[in-house]
Amino acid sequence: MAAPLAALAPLALNVATKVAGKVADAVTSSASGTRSTEDRLAALDLRTRAKIEKTSTDFEAVFLENMLGQIFASTGSEGPLGQNGTGGDAYKSMLVNEYARTITKSGGVGIANSVMSEMIRIQERAAGGPA
Repeated sequence: MAAPLAALAPLALNVATKVAGKVADAVTSSASGTRSTEDRLAALDLRTRAKIEKTSTDFEAVFLENMLGQIFASTGSEGPLGQNGTGGDAYKSMLVNEYARTITKSGGVGIANSVMSEMIRIQERAAGGPA
């Protein structure tokens, strides 16, 4: 019998945090610059800043959703959402989506910060500033 979906959430979060942390560390170590991301972000206009922040958090949410989706795909066809019935997969998909959005809203796992830093670097390079 498959474990209930809710019981797998802590395990999925732990795995997601470890994997995403390693990805974020790799991206951060490759980024250059002596100014902090906040300082570099403050130097941009409001519209660009808002776009960068939204895009980076959306990217992290989609990344987490895909990772959590893979984890929950192996949970079997039984569970509290009636996955063995009509529409169970849709509810499972919505639950995974909500887990990913909640993790991102609560601070995420660091991917958004790395993506934001890289996007700022690209903006600076396009403007002829420091890369």
